[in-house]
Amino acid sequence: MWNVERVRNQVNYVSLTISDQTYNIDTYDPNQPGWTLEEIDVAFQMEGNYKHEPYNVCLDQVQLTAN
Repeated sequence: MWNVERVRNQVNYVSLTISDQTYNIDTYDPNQPGWTLEEIDVAFQMEGNYKHEPYNVCLDQVQLTAN
């Protein structure tokens, strides 16, 4: 889970938590002029092996939260 905050005209990526382990990021990115919040999404991409053999995967508890 990403922990982010808005600071004036920037986004502060505070930390990332994966499986109860939190990693401090603390990096700032400027806003994107003209962005209308219409293209926010969460994506998951599965990659196959060189033989393209079938396999199963479970993706659980994915969330995108905005305040």
